[in-house]
Amino acid sequence: MKNFIFLNYSIVVKKIYFKNNQKFFFFNDEKILIIENNYDEKYIYELFRLSNELFFDGIKVNTFIINNFGRCFSTKNDNKIILLKTNDFNDFSFEKIVLFNGRKTNLDNYNILEEWKKEVDLFESEMTEYNKEHSIIKESLDFFIGCAENAIELLNNYKRFIQNNNDSIGHRIDYNTFKMPLNDPFSFIKTNKMYDMANYFKYQLIINKIDYDKIDYVINNNNEYENAFLFANLLFPNLYFIIAKNNILFNKNEEILCNLLYCKNRYINLLSYCMEKIKNVKDIKFINWINK
Repeated sequence: MKNFIFLNYSIVVKKIYFKNNQKFFFFNDEKILIIENNYDEKYIYELFRLSNELFFDGIKVNTFIINNFGRCFSTKNDNKIILLKTNDFNDFSFEKIVLFNGRKTNLDNYNILEEWKKEVDLFESEMTEYNKEHSIIKESLDFFIGCAENAIELLNNYKRFIQNNNDSIGHRIDYNTFKMPLNDPFSFIKTNKMYDMANYFKYQLIINKIDYDKIDYVINNNNEYENAFLFANLLFPNLYFIIAKNNILFNKNEEILCNLLYCKNRYINLLSYCMEKIKNVKDIKFINWINK
């Protein structure tokens, strides 16, 4: 790989490091990520365009290094090799997420309904054994699966809006940190602008630092459809799923399981608060079991 990088980028690499599923090296005191995959060229060029646009607008995401042939990737066997210069923009804050709100992208649509259905089916199949074993697991599991099913139903009622308004940059969640890697173009997805906002609030909920003033600000500046999308995404407990699965399958730690129940209580408070504040989404009324 060192020789390949020199031939294609004229960069002398002294050492390549491997850490946290990343391959990287340092050049002129800057960290350079090595991305190796068989990505579609159209996908790479759109990420290249977005990262440049964001960077020059002052949003310092990771940027592509151009090779000796004027391209944003090189080819090795059947894979694309991409060098990304890392930039210090990964402060996971409300203010940073707002900067991405409404940023348009031509990426392929992220089919959130299908992804949610797959996630619920997989989670239920993996948790069946443990659901019977531990009453603590069952108590939280049934509640959160109910939330997921209602989230799917609510979002399905706004399917036309989803199809017409899924054109903004969102971010996949890094399930090792439960955050969204804001500076990584390869975390970008095409979704509604409320997708990142909902995941941010859920992360704040888990670490018990949620700011209800910020939730009020978002809700008050949304239209009916944006609030429906926001609430459905808050209702879908993707962060709970991954925390529960990791801890139950690998740790089986009773203390952690009890903490999930405390998380459930905070989740109920959040959802109840939002249901009270979101008056312009008529279909929320069918979710009448949250406080029971």
